[in-house]
Amino acid sequence: MNKVVVNLAEAIRDIEDGARIMVGGFAASGGANNLVQALIAKGTKDLTIICTGSPEWMPFVENDRAKKVISGFTSHSLRPEITEVIEAKVRAGKLEVETVPHGILSERIRARKAGIPAFYTPIGVGTVFGEGKETKLFDGDECVLERAIEADFALIRGHYGDRLGNLTCRFVARNRNTEMAGAAEVTIAEVEEIVEVGDIDPERVDIQGIYVQRVVRAPKIVKWLDGHEAV
Repeated sequence: MNKVVVNLAEAIRDIEDGARIMVGGFAASGGANNLVQALIAKGTKDLTIICTGSPEWMPFVENDRAKKVISGFTSHSLRPEITEVIEAKVRAGKLEVETVPHGILSERIRARKAGIPAFYTPIGVGTVFGEGKETKLFDGDECVLERAIEADFALIRGHYGDRLGNLTCRFVARNRNTEMAGAAEVTIAEVEEIVEVGDIDPERVDIQGIYVQRVVRAPKIVKWLDGHEAV
């Protein structure tokens, strides 16, 4: 089975308006920047973006391609200009934002990957995060029901990949890429180099091919916002 596609356009060919998309990366490390830019160039809009923070959602928000952002960071404490962009869209009624505590975000993604529809957690009880959610007592402790996050596509990044979809990541680029792979109906991975099957040490396979449907070589690193490069 050969999961390698010829270019970025082919990799995102069936992502349509209104799709729910998980985007890997954390603080500009390990982001699927080339796939993101290709999707923006395609003109796909009304997207729901599920991600860690602003390096992942900002390209969609500033280009008016997102209708909703589900993220652990929905502002930027050190970059007020980024916060201003997303807040302006929300106030204008052009964007919906859901802030999710990072541990809960990871678990909601993992639950989807494991086929678990929902889970109870004490996190968020009595706060804005728990408002409107079903609650239940466990051994006297109140917990809220959190639902798994569904997505049509996951855009992730690896360092090396083979035709079977096995990936190895570089340094901290494993982050949410490993969580999101397999949590969407279709997982698309960009890698810097395609290698032969067996060239990746089994102990260095960070994402197994069973979770990946497409692999595309995209060696050029797209710079994000302030010129920083992903690693």
